[in-house]
Amino acid sequence: MRTNIQKRKGLHQRGRPRIHPSRESLRTAGHGVSIRSQGREMIIAARNFFEKEDEKIRQTNTPLIPFTQIQQRTAAALGVSKNTVWRVTLEKFNSPEESSKLSTPGKKRVYDYYIRREHPTVKKLLVSLRECDLFSGGYSSLYKVLHNLGFEYKRINVRKLLMERGDIVTLRCTFLKNIHGVNLQEVVWLDETWVNAGHTRTKGWSDDTVKGSMPGPTGKGGRFIVLHAGTSHGFVGGVLLLFKSKKTVDYHEEMDHDRFCRWFKEQLMPNIEEKRVIVMDNAVQVDKAPNLATRKEEMLNWLVRHGVQADPTLPKGALLGIVKDIKPRTPTYYVDELAKQHGHQVIRLPPYHCHYSAIELLRSQVKGHVAANNKTFSLREVEKLIVEGVEKVDAEDWKKAVAHIEKELKEGFRERKCAR
Repeated sequence: MRTNIQKRKGLHQRGRPRIHPSRESLRTAGHGVSIRSQGREMIIAARNFFEKEDEKIRQTNTPLIPFTQIQQRTAAALGVSKNTVWRVTLEKFNSPEESSKLSTPGKKRVYDYYIRREHPTVKKLLVSLRECDLFSGGYSSLYKVLHNLGFEYKRINVRKLLMERGDIVTLRCTFLKNIHGVNLQEVVWLDETWVNAGHTRTKGWSDDTVKGSMPGPTGKGGRFIVLHAGTSHGFVGGVLLLFKSKKTVDYHEEMDHDRFCRWFKEQLMPNIEEKRVIVMDNAVQVDKAPNLATRKEEMLNWLVRHGVQADPTLPKGALLGIVKDIKPRTPTYYVDELAKQHGHQVIRLPPYHCHYSAIELLRSQVKGHVAANNKTFSLREVEKLIVEGVEKVDAEDWKKAVAHIEKELKEGFRERKCAR
């Protein structure tokens, strides 16, 4: 025998079948977004509220909460606090468009921790969200929510933070403006890198026994410095510069201004056609102004070259102040002027934006060839493998790399327009 509750809930089976929303409509909620567990719980809470209210109205002819108290009724029906209803309502009324969607507070809460220079954890977020009545689930549920929002517990990418410095943003906008409309198929991409003698793969199939282990180097070993250039048609012939490093510090000290300019003038310029755009970084600058890492003697020599005879007894901080007063606002590059003489234009990558350079993808391919075939970890073998790796990169690989850069630049153009 059917009870009154079963009748009201639509659980009886006889008679005309009730029309229920399909499973797909429940998932999409009319907006193409799945209703998550918290939203489903709110639906049940609202149903229970109106069911209880229906019974009270039948008995006393009065609602649970007066109809005029809209905010209290909404909070009671959904099982949230009045403050939550007020905040969400305020957000909706303050949105510029009537049809705009309300934002999820999850990401903003995580970002608040980073603004306070505090490491966010699931436990901390759980307490914070519960205090604000934004989440009522448990630890594992919040973990899944964070994962769905795009967060993972991993090493924090400091490079992305550096990319958003004010000066870097300005340089990025300048780069995007300069390269907009350029035919990337005819661009010459150049960059330098290094390869250690001990460069090899760090992972492989193993059963954690001696027989199932690959012998590897005990250190990085010596190092080769590599400088090359290429276009969508492949690496430019006759321009590969490959030499053994004699220092263990930053390889940029050996890829100095004189060596780079000599390569640029004697090898690159004679081997590329006229009227090309050359994309490169800022590694080699003409008469670069000193900084705090510069030795005091070099600071004094730089000032003398610029017509300033500074007191050698002054501390480095005082000398650096004089340097800042007289150094040019825009750095100058010898190779830029040299390129102009040959009908070319140089466009410089902003710092920390190697993902805008096609040759970056191809040099990873060359290094991968070295890592996969390095067996003796000797400089002689590594030199041979570098040359082989360069030869294995064909025009098709370059076309794919340039196509990838086109997508990256389109995304950069879109973000730049949104920022304006």
